[in-house]
Amino acid sequence: MLRSNITPFSSRFVTSNSAERYEKLAPREFVIQQRLDVNDENLFDVKRVVVRLGLIYTLIDSDLFHPNVGKEFIANLGAAEDRGNGVAVFLRGSTVDFSPS
Repeated sequence: MLRSNITPFSSRFVTSNSAERYEKLAPREFVIQQRLDVNDENLFDVKRVVVRLGLIYTLIDSDLFHPNVGKEFIANLGAAEDRGNGVAVFLRGSTVDFSPS
């Protein structure tokens, strides 16, 4: 993470519009994804497909997240700085590079 080049609206939001977007997002809930037991015999076919596609780590290495931080990220995404192959998003005092890679 890098320090932001701009003066943020607050410690959590880069602009007042970001803060307003957060207020609209705050009451909404995320759909919490569940982990699959990749050792379950009934899911062997699923595991085989996921391994073949190279996506097994999306099932076994997923960490818990903090919904409010996710909502802050989404709210600040509208004011993200273009970085060519991605964007830099302000998040809790730092700039996070976010790209397909």
